[in-house]
Amino acid sequence: MFKEINFDIPLFAGYLHKIKTSLVNKDVLVNKDSRIVFTCGAAEPKDFAKTGRSLLMKYASNHLKNYNFFMAEKLFNVMGNNKNDLLSIEKQLTNYSDCIIIILESPSSFAELGAFSVDDELAKKMIVINDYQFRNEESFINLGPIRKVNEKSIFGQCVSIDFERIAQSFSQLEKVLDEKIKSQRNKEIEVNSYSKLISNKKERFYLVHDLISLFFPLTHGELIQIFKTLYGDNNAYQIHFDIALLRSLGFIDLVDNHYTKSPYSKDLFLTSFGFSYRAIRIDLINFYRKFDSRLNVLIPDDAKAA
Repeated sequence: MFKEINFDIPLFAGYLHKIKTSLVNKDVLVNKDSRIVFTCGAAEPKDFAKTGRSLLMKYASNHLKNYNFFMAEKLFNVMGNNKNDLLSIEKQLTNYSDCIIIILESPSSFAELGAFSVDDELAKKMIVINDYQFRNEESFINLGPIRKVNEKSIFGQCVSIDFERIAQSFSQLEKVLDEKIKSQRNKEIEVNSYSKLISNKKERFYLVHDLISLFFPLTHGELIQIFKTLYGDNNAYQIHFDIALLRSLGFIDLVDNHYTKSPYSKDLFLTSFGFSYRAIRIDLINFYRKFDSRLNVLIPDDAKAA
């Protein structure tokens, strides 16, 4: 068992003071390559590799590296038995997403379309991909949810394609994402107070990632202590969903009850903390090597310098 970090030590206190000052002054920006794309479609049967969603995920991993594509099933696996009904979790996920892509290739995807399109704010960030053979049908799906999304979405009209050649639509999808998301400026973060931290879920998600990325390896209790230093000791910090989502996306790992930054994750989602990422990591690595054995035990060699 490793001793807990004393955040009153000048090394930690100094960096946390700089972070707190930046957050209070609201001069921290969210990088554009932090965008999250939530994909809905066929679930994961034995032939999942042949589904449109599987093909989209493969295309995204090779060609859409400026976005973080995500499937809810990965989160379900991380959460295990600690989860409510799946639709409620998916609805919660939409709050973290910059775009929601629904491929209408399964009964569950039609249910997701109906559930999400009811909310005007969610409809604004939806892209619906439908089989072209149904594009002119006088159906409830076309006249209801799809029409609603067509009217509200910043991404334009429903994409109607031949599902037998669905991969041919992905380059078109890439152009739409780049036009509406990639071209956006870096966004100023809004977590300068505890109330903002609680209400602005996606901004909190980015902050949780960056605090772990800066100070890892950390226990959950140590991470909570950092939040108490930044926002006050008398507040309740419910960040379990943020942690589960970060693990599902492969941004952080859990090793012997310590959160660590994944070697494949970005360094920081947020900028303008008043110091360089590499500078703080070098300082902390030197500290852990001198005073705490957790670094050598918990962190693989290829991640120690990250």
